[in-house]
Amino acid sequence: MADSLCHIKINRQRFQLDVQLHLPQTQVLGIWGPSGCGKTSVLRALAGLDHHPESKVQIRQKILQNQHIFVPPELRSLAYVFQDQQIFPHLNVQGNLEFAYQRRVPSPHSVAFDAVVETLDIQQLLQHYPHQLSGGELQRVAIARALLRQPELMLMDEPMASLDQRSKSKLLPYLRKLNSHFKLPMIYVSHQLSEMHALCDDLLVMDAGQAVFSGKLNQAMTDASSGLAISQQV
Repeated sequence: MADSLCHIKINRQRFQLDVQLHLPQTQVLGIWGPSGCGKTSVLRALAGLDHHPESKVQIRQKILQNQHIFVPPELRSLAYVFQDQQIFPHLNVQGNLEFAYQRRVPSPHSVAFDAVVETLDIQQLLQHYPHQLSGGELQRVAIARALLRQPELMLMDEPMASLDQRSKSKLLPYLRKLNSHFKLPMIYVSHQLSEMHALCDDLLVMDAGQAVFSGKLNQAMTDASSGLAISQQV
């Protein structure tokens, strides 16, 4: 994404964060770091869920936030996938998906309802209700619902944190397929290196509210500043 440099600044009594990041164009950007380093805070600021007046958020040529502008989250061409799926329990899968599709944000990168359903392999789940689905199936539905908002950027906040290893191994290929099929840039937050290796092209490493490394994932494996080489040895 041209001109998509964002600067997230958070000043709280017990937490300070100051991070600059270039939003991905078509790739997957991973944000990795220990718990409490500010990964989720960055995503929430990008999405407009939290308002930090000193921050700047821009996608392509469109400013979503600066000292004078604040575009509310429902008008941002972003989609957010949380750790918990937040699926409406009173609607079946098709109802959940249609709810999002009817409220999609106008975008030049339109994706068809049927294409999303097919890509995430949830055709057989459309008439099921959330209580009838496994954790992995629920997360695929949550991802499909987010994609149907027609986002220019997908934000994923540890979407596999609640899944067992078998469910994680099944979901990862869908995420990679989502990126490659729709050319949809993604920011993927996790503290699991195995997920980063399987999914991400670029990496932002955070520690205590600061970026300590930004670059290609393979470069991070040999760069001492990233801390990843040490993490792999432990």
